[in-house]
Amino acid sequence: MLQPFMKLQFASQLLSNCPFNDATLEFSDGSLSISRMILASHCKQFYDLFSENPNKDHFKCKNLKLCDFKIYYEYLHLDAEFIIDGAKLVSLMKVHAALNISDLMEKLNKWMVTENFASYLNYFFDQNTNNEVHKEQSNLARKFILQNLKSLCIIKAFERFSRDNFFSLLSNKFIKLANQDVLFQIIGQWVNHDFNTRKTDWLSLVRKLDFANITYFTIDTCMKENKNTFLVPELSQFFWVKMKEIMMKKNPLILSKSSWSKMILFGGKNAIDSVVEINIKKSSVKRISQLSIGKAHHCSERIGDYVFVLGDANNSQIENFDLEQMKWYNTSTLLQSFRDHDSVIVDRTIYVVGDYESKKFQRFDRREGKWSFLVDIPENAYYTSMSSWEQKITCIGGGIKARLMGQVYDIRNDKWEQIENLPIFIYGAKSLESESHIIVAGGYGTDKIHSYDKSKKIWSNLNIKLPKENWNVSKVLI
Repeated sequence: MLQPFMKLQFASQLLSNCPFNDATLEFSDGSLSISRMILASHCKQFYDLFSENPNKDHFKCKNLKLCDFKIYYEYLHLDAEFIIDGAKLVSLMKVHAALNISDLMEKLNKWMVTENFASYLNYFFDQNTNNEVHKEQSNLARKFILQNLKSLCIIKAFERFSRDNFFSLLSNKFIKLANQDVLFQIIGQWVNHDFNTRKTDWLSLVRKLDFANITYFTIDTCMKENKNTFLVPELSQFFWVKMKEIMMKKNPLILSKSSWSKMILFGGKNAIDSVVEINIKKSSVKRISQLSIGKAHHCSERIGDYVFVLGDANNSQIENFDLEQMKWYNTSTLLQSFRDHDSVIVDRTIYVVGDYESKKFQRFDRREGKWSFLVDIPENAYYTSMSSWEQKITCIGGGIKARLMGQVYDIRNDKWEQIENLPIFIYGAKSLESESHIIVAGGYGTDKIHSYDKSKKIWSNLNIKLPKENWNVSKVLI
């Protein structure tokens, strides 16, 4: 039991008055008697210096100060008994920066990622201390933080930073050198530690990051585990756009709406078991298969590996089909039963409108697992045809009064507007949308395929038709 005490007592004596010291180091602010063997065994620079000058016993250290080096020399003597604090840490960081001592760097990295040390980090970026010495300390701290960023993220070392100090840490150079995935998480930790005060900074901070080096999983996990993201609408929208961009790069043919070239129509009132392919690029229509069970008045949407089948005239229950497990499940119910409706997905959120008896407009957010009402559609539009592009949803025709109408919902502004009237009455059609056009196929009593030019704001007929008049089908875009 006496061994640790004896070791500390012996080391202290050697540190204060060592009879074995054999050289002197001279600094700008004083000198220190040292043991060449101790220094050479820990630092290559000293090993080379002493080896090249074996008969010399006086050396100058121009790039260090005595006050800092004494802390390092104390650490070498006391080893495990050395007690670290904020001031000593700064001195050791300066010594490492000057001499590049590998074992000291390892020790600093271990200290850096302890929760006790995390409280010192804020000091390095204190904007109330603005001088050259403090700037030097901040730069040294950034280097060590970059080396230990992931470990510091795990212990949430930055969440207590003041706003000024956190912004000081996130210099452009620091952000460029940092792991973007980890920095994304650190920003979230800092904001959520004092959400009401810091939420307005969240979007501006993440905009500084390079999302080319942030994974889909990182953003998706943040949104699933952190409900506060949805309390900042501009932020959640920004995240969805970035996730979409990431996925489009990985699989553009699946996720880029601008790449859709075909619309597949399933079933329908007048062709209940048909499967028809409309090839927009080739300007062709053909029947490619048939359903084993005929379908009409149905509506479905796909999110990832799940297909949601949405209600009917007498049932508000949602059926969920797992494509991977090939099983059906019941999930949350609509806020009211819908019939003769249509749906569309925008940013993994399902929008449903077009009930026979009401103007209600519902949204299902799979992240929250619940439905909510939005502002009513202006004109009742049962049998409408829904499509979307970016943050707008278009409802073509439907109902009695809406058969000639194109009603457009702006998600960002939560309001409806209208486009030019259709050339004929349309209800029960299906549509797809791109940046420049809306394509509408079929509808009650027609086999025509119409196109709406968004820039010219005019409707026209395409020079192709369905195999026969058909309506109330379902669709898949590919």
